Amino acid sequence: MQTLALLIVSAAGLWLVAVAVLMAVRPVYSLHLYDRMLANLEAGSHRQNLIEQGLRLLAGAALIVRSPASKLPMPFEIFGWLLVFALCTLGEVVFTASPGKWLLGFVIGTASAARAPMWRLLLRWCAKYAPVPLVAAGVAVLESGSLFRATFGVSASPALWSIARVLGLVAGVWAWCIALGAFLALLPARRTLHDWIAGTAVFQDGRLEGAPAQSNRGFEVTPVLSTEPAPSPSDSPS
Repeated sequence: MQTLALLIVSAAGLWLVAVAVLMAVRPVYSLHLYDRMLANLEAGSHRQNLIEQGLRLLAGAALIVRSPASKLPMPFEIFGWLLVFALCTLGEVVFTASPGKWLLGFVIGTASAARAPMWRLLLRWCAKYAPVPLVAAGVAVLESGSLFRATFGVSASPALWSIARVLGLVAGVWAWCIALGAFLALLPARRTLHDWIAGTAVFQDGRLEGAPAQSNRGFEVTPVLSTEPAPSPSDSPS
């Protein structure tokens, strides 16, 4: 298992090095490839997207498995778990649906049933999953203090512990806000706290771009904002 993990991690590392070299040597061509990649992602099938995500998850899992054999096991393990976490959740930004939403046939759009721009999806992701990077940052700060003590034989500054404590506190408070904010989906608008923050909502797949004023939101038919102008009194039949 360790040998297989080493081969996967090495292959993923070589791929990243090759991409970095290409970006440094031919930046214009790299931007062209990036645009083509985005176009292929939008036009690709769910099966292709899932295969790509699966390969990245495999690299993250291999990094976790291989981390005990490295000189810095904790940082490698944390990075591996963050990679797996990001790949499991960033589908909401790239594909407008997490694996669970995709299986249930839901997508993320704006509150007016239009396609959500990337910045809204990214804001929604940050609002929803912010506690995880904060906890990881706190663990990394504590681990850096332990590494400093093991390397130089002196205790790290107490400020590191204070920083880690603050990060953990902020992560805990925000996690409770997101958890309690999920109950906002029980209200008629069917939008959670992170949806209100980002100006998004969840709809059935295929109901975006010109969706009617009544859109199925997964629980019931709920009115959403309509882009049609309201009729004037003069338009009413006499």
